[in-house]
Parts: sequence; structure tokens; C-alpha cells
Amino acid sequence: MAKRINYIDTLKGLCVMWIVWYHTTHPDFVNYPFFNITLFFVSGILYKPYEWNVFWRKKINQLIIPFCFFYILYYIFLLAINYAKYHSVDNVIYSIMDVIKLYTGNEAFIVNYPLWFICAIICMQLVMYVIEKIIKTKIPLLIIAFIISTIGFFYIQWIPTPFMFGRSLPYFIFFTIGYLSKNILLSEEKLITYRNRILTISIITLLLSFIPQISNANPFILFLCNTIEFTSVSFLLVYFSHAIQGSFFTRVITYFGMYSLIVLGLHDMYLTIFLIMIQSLIGPMNIAYGICNLILTCLLLCPSIYLLNKYFPQLIGKKEVLKIK
Repeated sequence: MAKRINYIDTLKGLCVMWIVWYHTTHPDFVNYPFFNITLFFVSGILYKPYEWNVFWRKKINQLIIPFCFFYILYYIFLLAINYAKYHSVDNVIYSIMDVIKLYTGNEAFIVNYPLWFICAIICMQLVMYVIEKIIKTKIPLLIIAFIISTIGFFYIQWIPTPFMFGRSLPYFIFFTIGYLSKNILLSEEKLITYRNRILTISIITLLLSFIPQISNANPFILFLCNTIEFTSVSFLLVYFSHAIQGSFFTRVITYFGMYSLIVLGLHDMYLTIFLIMIQSLIGPMNIAYGICNLILTCLLLCPSIYLLNKYFPQLIGKKEVLKIK
């Protein structure tokens, strides 16, 4: 098993817990969309270009099997909730086929919609696997990634595609930048060595990226500025996660980051359960109740992580189903 890097797990935990908060009633500032982008950035950092016979087995073990498990689990939950509420499952019985439908823009599954992220990661890794076989140097790879993301943002995401392929492409540039930066960001020694340089560049580019956004710049310039902005934010969050190591709160966030796949797969189901309970016992949701929902969901996730990791590690990508030689 690969050695875990605490500050990377902390960053993953920060992102997935922000996603959980985003999916319940929350303040306006929670809408700032760093969490998806930074998760794709981190996924690029952790990506490894194995040989094909190893690569496809790892993707099945680590992504496809967990996707199927959380998809089916949520489908059973959806049937149960609808039967309890309507005494019928006719309106959702065929939703299990959502996974093979074609989607555009920000459309997502009815069944456990946060799982679109896993689909996106699979798509990005496959695209990167193909591109890297052709392009070996960093600058051309970065240029190609930006072109793919630009075409994906303006065109392909609006064309119906399977498995969230179109929706994933606008984020491919962040995945690529993370991948190209991995030698520095995965080494604590290099992270400290280049700290002042990276922080200075990130802060300056972040500030400069806002200038065209307050004017009537054309859509391409805005897309470029947003790419620079969220790339800078991702680098800054790596250093932030590294700087806050040691506290109890950080250890909790790091724990959720270690099991981010479980958090993504279960949190919407738990949020829904507590949403129904809060609304039936107290009344309509507000920001305070949303925070309660977040806390209760996190508390329920802890034993869920323990049980799944202990008794069903193959279903969450922690142990091999397909043996890798």
C-alpha cells in the first residue's frame, strides 16, 4: 500500500466535507466552487501511469467497484424512501438505468448524484493515459490539456455523452496541472523549498485573474481567468493543508480525506435521512439546521467508514478484487 501523505489527505477531507455542506442548506459563501476543482487537482497529483494490464485492473478495483456498490446501495435506499412516502416505487423503479443515459452540462444521476465525480475521474484518467502515450513533455501536455478543457467547456459538455464524459472535460486542465506538479507537491522537502516562490506566484496570479472578471471580457478570457484563479487557489490550499497539521480538528478532516470515496458515496443518503427527520420534528430547513445536518451526517459517517473498511474493504477500493501481478 502506498504511503499516505497527511496534508494531501487533509486537503481531500476539506474538499469532501465542503461538498457535504454544499449539499445541505448553507450560507452563500459555501457556493464558491473550489471543492470540485481542487479534488480534480488532487486526483491529478495522485495519478500514476501504470502499464495497461495493471492500469485497468486498478481502475476496476479502486473506482468502478466502489461506484457500483454505492450506486446500488443508494438505489435500494431510494426505493425504500419512495415506498415509505408514497407506498409505491413506480416513479423511481427505472432510475437504476440512469447510469447508461446520456447527459449534458451539469446534469447528474437521480441515483446518488455525487457519484458523477467518480465517473469524471475515470474519464480524465483514461484521457490522460492516451495523451501521455503520445506527448511526453510537460509544456505540450499542458497546452493540449487546456485546449481539451476549453473545447469541453464551450462545446462538448453541451453534447449528450455517457458516463459524465462531457461534464468532466472542463476540469481536465486542473487534473493535468496537479499531475505535472506532483513531484513537488508530494515531497514535503520540495514543498518547503519552493514555498515562497509558489505562494508568491499563486497570490499574484490569483489577484490578477480577478481584473478581467470585473469588466466585460469575452467568454474565452473569462474561462482563462477562472482557470488561473482556481489553479492558484488549489496551490494555496495545498500549503494551507500543510500548515494546519497537528490539531484535533485537522486530524478529523484528514480522516475523512483518507476515506473520501466513502464520504462521496454515502453522504447524500445520510443528508436525506436527517433532512426528513429535522423537517418532521422541527420545521423547514435553514442555515442553522443545515449545519446540524452536516454534523449529524459526519457523525454517522465515522462508524460507516469503520464498518466498511473492516468488513467490506473490497467494495470501497481498499483491497483488490482483481489481483494485480
